[in-house]
Amino acid sequence: MLKSSFAAMLVMMMGLGMVGCSTTPNTEEKRDALDADVNATLASMKAESPEFASFVARGYAYAVYPSLGEGAFIVGGGGGRGEVFKQGTMIGYSTMKKATVGAQIGGQEYSEVIVFETDAALSKFINQEYKFAANANAVALKSGVAANAKFQDGVAIFQYTKGGLMASAAVGGQSFTYVAK
Repeated sequence: MLKSSFAAMLVMMMGLGMVGCSTTPNTEEKRDALDADVNATLASMKAESPEFASFVARGYAYAVYPSLGEGAFIVGGGGGRGEVFKQGTMIGYSTMKKATVGAQIGGQEYSEVIVFETDAALSKFINQEYKFAANANAVALKSGVAANAKFQDGVAIFQYTKGGLMASAAVGGQSFTYVAK
């Protein structure tokens, strides 16, 4: 009973987390704004850690989510929209949705970059085969930290906190949707 209630709650949160947020921005103005946010986020992260810039350059592809929001009080959820690049060229849009349940409270905003090591890893993402646990090995981007980052199962995740405060001992995960440009 508890497991089925938990599963139902996660499904509900994943659906509610992105109500009204399609994967592709629906106007040219919104596409331009997202693109500007993606470029500014990458520039900030590269300035914070030159090793991050070199890690991204070594990857086959990457997805950039410039502004992910998350909030929780026992049950949590969040998400945001980003762009996907293959060998430096933007190929599509993606949304990330997150749902968690457990001992947690607060809210935060952060950026996330997922670097794909190979074409196979990118294909797995595009085909929506990746679902990361909430405790996936994300590298909190600080100066020098990216030098020790490694791919795990073909991906590396970098997070850059923008603001907020959140305390969490929860379980859940992230799921992704992709739409070609």
